[in-house]
Amino acid sequence: MQNKNKIIIAGGVLLFLLIALLIIFSLKKISRPVVSTNSPQKVVLEEKLDSSDIGLSLDYSKGFKIVAKDNENFSLAEENNSAVKINIQKIKSQNVNGKAIDIYTLFDNFKKSFLKIDKDSKFFNETKFIKNQNNNTEKFPGMGFEVQYKLNGVATKYFLAVIQKGSDFYVFSLSAPLSDYPNKIGIITSMLGTLNLK
Repeated sequence: MQNKNKIIIAGGVLLFLLIALLIIFSLKKISRPVVSTNSPQKVVLEEKLDSSDIGLSLDYSKGFKIVAKDNENFSLAEENNSAVKINIQKIKSQNVNGKAIDIYTLFDNFKKSFLKIDKDSKFFNETKFIKNQNNNTEKFPGMGFEVQYKLNGVATKYFLAVIQKGSDFYVFSLSAPLSDYPNKIGIITSMLGTLNLK
């Protein structure tokens, strides 16, 4: 009888230890950090655009190829995914009814153009900023936004920034399918960090 009690007590202790080990192991599993497989790519800007025609210089990624370039436009497409595009456009002073367009009017016109493509377009992160250069001796007003819309039925996200220098405007944009956008936004923001308007 005494041996039977010892066996029951030993079995109970063993069962308790086994349950405790399982709980500890489960807690360790839960507390491990989750590593996202969809983290943004490291941005390396190895190429340089220096254009007196467009009136700017900036660096860009070797993973992009030039698909169009003229006196007022510069377009890049990602080599492995042509649906990811970066555009740089210079818009010279424009007049509507004899009055010069300001940055606010141009900005609103861009937003209206997205609503014409997709009336359900959603705008995010609208911002105003100042582009400083030459040790803050030159300051240019800027505005930006992100928009999600459908282009030919494909969910697309778009980043747009407009900077005004004198009566001219410089428009920088990134267009990418919604699934690719989070990994690409860092490329254009890094490019803008190297921007010098001439």
